[in-house]
Amino acid sequence: MSTKNKESFIEKKKKNSFPEKAASCYLYAVLCLLPLVFVNYYADIAYVKYYFYVGCSLVFLTALLGYGVVIVHKNKNTILKENDGNFIKLLQNVWKDMTVPEKLMLGYLLVTAISTFQSDYFYESFWGNEGRLSGLFLTLIYGICFLLIGRFGSLKTRLMDAFLFVGNLVCLFGITDYFQMDILGFKENMWQEQLLMFTSTIGNVNIYTVVAAIFAAIAMILFIAEKKLGKRIYYYVTLIIALSALIMGQSDNAYVSLLALFGLSPLYLFRYRWGVKGYGISVATLLSVILCVDFCSKNIPNAIVLGGIMGVIGSLKFFPLIVAAAWVIAAVIIWMDRNHKEEEASVWWRRGWIGLIVLVCVAVVYVLYDCNIAGNAEKYGPIQSYVLLNDRWGTNRGYIWRVALECYGDYPWYRKLVGFGPDTFGIITYHKYRPEMQRLFGEIYDSTHNEYIQYLVTVGAAGLLLYLSMIAASVKRIWQKQKDNPLAMAVMFALICYWMQAFVNINIPISAALMWTLWGLSMAACRKAS
Repeated sequence: MSTKNKESFIEKKKKNSFPEKAASCYLYAVLCLLPLVFVNYYADIAYVKYYFYVGCSLVFLTALLGYGVVIVHKNKNTILKENDGNFIKLLQNVWKDMTVPEKLMLGYLLVTAISTFQSDYFYESFWGNEGRLSGLFLTLIYGICFLLIGRFGSLKTRLMDAFLFVGNLVCLFGITDYFQMDILGFKENMWQEQLLMFTSTIGNVNIYTVVAAIFAAIAMILFIAEKKLGKRIYYYVTLIIALSALIMGQSDNAYVSLLALFGLSPLYLFRYRWGVKGYGISVATLLSVILCVDFCSKNIPNAIVLGGIMGVIGSLKFFPLIVAAAWVIAAVIIWMDRNHKEEEASVWWRRGWIGLIVLVCVAVVYVLYDCNIAGNAEKYGPIQSYVLLNDRWGTNRGYIWRVALECYGDYPWYRKLVGFGPDTFGIITYHKYRPEMQRLFGEIYDSTHNEYIQYLVTVGAAGLLLYLSMIAASVKRIWQKQKDNPLAMAVMFALICYWMQAFVNINIPISAALMWTLWGLSMAACRKAS
């Protein structure tokens, strides 16, 4: 067989329609059904979504495994001939065909497995039942499905349109909760102090705002890039709904997601004139949504009072003037660009934005220094709680992070490398810190509320390094292969929103399942572009 006509076994499988159809069904099930599924309202919503995701994934994996066995049996002679009957050579060819993110994924899964088997709590590490169900079992499902979606999945507009439609349902339900309507009776038997902690068909408001941020990121990039009027209106309406849901969710991680989306997306959007114009409209839209939500919170009966940074912004006397100015600036940019035929924008748009990012970073460092080291916290008024880093920072996140790093510092060297075991933070702190947690805060923390510190403590420096490397390699690959594809870039910014908010949030099989699925889709888009 000539080199030109020779095809590897992997490429033959890739061209076959069954794996692609199975992947398509799986993607629709996870992206379009997982956000909506529930049984006993909030009582068991995390477990219901966990079992739904795991069930869909196992069906998908079983179908592809059975298909693969049949194909291998039918083509065993060809496979052996192509690899000279050498199994090692077959594995080498498979390895060569893998991308950098895929290789890093295998390394991450290996470290997670080692962490589990060396843990003093193997059962708990395997299942994650003493944490948020994110043990080795679920990690393997995430990883294997990521690899298979990257091989057989397809990032299509109709899939993302369906995903955004589901997002509209989720966010609209959450918006009705903001006005305490409870149209589906989710909160009828809840304790009074829990009413504001859960919303929509997602559950905890922190996770709800993560999901809303994913919808907002995809809707915003597609709205800006879309040329057809009808679809552009659809994406714009979806963007308004998602931004409203984000703000009404009143979770601080929403601010991190918004900062990531509006702070980093210009690095892509400002390559194009339509990107500059669309970004101006999006900023004006965000400010308008904040103004409207603040107005509703003050004038509509039963509406929850808008708090946090958004409440401070909305209450500024001159904020309506800022909103009006944003729309005027957006209109001026559009009017000045009306006669330009070329698509690319001046490079100075991006250079100027990079300069602005640098200035903001310098300002943040100065404020943190001034507040925490120079001792001038009092002058920051209503934002003091956001810039004063102590045990109470971020609803006691400062305390949890300190405890986690203290635990990590006490590890022997091998556990510093591979951790104590996946999702075992609650076990690590049980004896030493549980009484203190109950005395200080009246609750027990089984997660660090920072995914990266969580990985450091549970799967060690090796696991964290591989995970971060996988993120960096994936972003680099998407940018290199798909920077001219708005659909892929929309997914990338949705992932970036997730990865940024992960600094202050937890990993559970609702938002994380969506993230891993979209991550695999982004890799599939890059493979098809190769």
